[in-house]
Amino acid sequence: MQIDRAVGIPVIVDCDTGYGNALNVIRTTQDLEAMGIAGMCIEDNTFPKKCSFYESVPRSLDDPRTFINKIKAAKENQLTKDFFVIARTEALIQGNSVSQAIKRAEDYAAAGADSIVIHSKDATGRETKQIAKSWREDIPLTVIPTKFPQFSTTDLGRMGYKMIIYANHPIRAAAKAVNDMLGLLKSSGTQQSINESLFRITDLDSIVGVDKLASNEKKYA
Repeated sequence: MQIDRAVGIPVIVDCDTGYGNALNVIRTTQDLEAMGIAGMCIEDNTFPKKCSFYESVPRSLDDPRTFINKIKAAKENQLTKDFFVIARTEALIQGNSVSQAIKRAEDYAAAGADSIVIHSKDATGRETKQIAKSWREDIPLTVIPTKFPQFSTTDLGRMGYKMIIYANHPIRAAAKAVNDMLGLLKSSGTQQSINESLFRITDLDSIVGVDKLASNEKKYA
């Protein structure tokens, strides 16, 4: 909700598996709508979710019928017609073939999903190209290119993908910036070594709306 209030564009939330069964998905959908969120992405990992890129972690997928019912539960119980549901299959992560992954995705599209992610960790991008070339459904494909950064937004658009999710890049960038800054501060022992990499206090004040706060304080307090 705080992110949604801070930006002027639609916000889509990654909701992992929907936080439980189909009934949990209904609650999640309606809670997000009440916050003003534009949509959500849910995936067919079994609950609780396991990260796609954790190696040697036992993982399993929902039975297709179970996940189909999650999609139907979301779409048939959403409060506003514009709420957007992205259905993501982890079939390739689980070791299934591209054709098996596409079959799941087609079933999810038929269940009412608004967009599909067939998640891949193939660094060559061959799976990603094959998926786009084979997709015949009317609803758009979404892609998460974490493992194949060599493809630009233009490249992915030409393949046929309509939406791109840069899944964890802001968090990773922020974590690296904090780590690097604190390391430099520790080794140098002076703030002067890091000043050029920091927002000025006045810049930060502008972002968080200090001027408006001061105005309201003067007016009301």
